[in-house]
Amino acid sequence: MRLTRIAPGVLLAHLALGASLAHATEQILYKSVLPDGTVSYSDKPIPGTRAEPLAVEPHPANPKAAQAAEISAVKRREQMLRDFDARAARAAELDQHIPVAASVAEQARELARRGAAVQEGDRQGRRLTSEYFRRQQLLQTAQAQAEVRLDALVQQRAALQP
Repeated sequence: MRLTRIAPGVLLAHLALGASLAHATEQILYKSVLPDGTVSYSDKPIPGTRAEPLAVEPHPANPKAAQAAEISAVKRREQMLRDFDARAARAAELDQHIPVAASVAEQARELARRGAAVQEGDRQGRRLTSEYFRRQQLLQTAQAQAEVRLDALVQQRAALQP
């Protein structure tokens, strides 16, 4: 398609017609200046000329469609902003919970370490009592739960990173 500048109105009519028939994507036209000074517009640059790309925005033929598209874009933007705010609030909440969970996990590890020591009453003769093993199991379970909670919070926070 090669349009030579005859009259500005003709060019604008062609551009408007082409834009109204185009899909929702932007079209690129080239403004080429020929050696004799004539300006030519086409969909491809003319070899041997100084060509300047021009972006032509698509305009729907129906004004109501344009208005509906604009409203839809505004709603999408508003939803994106709400989603961003929700993610930021959740990230701030997690940033408060992670240090607490890390402290709880560290305390559980320390209690499990201390609880491994045999205390008075944990032996019946040379054998350890069932109470000792029950305490060990409870301390290990508490430590595992604290670490799982911390890991879950850290993973949730990492998932919120952009």
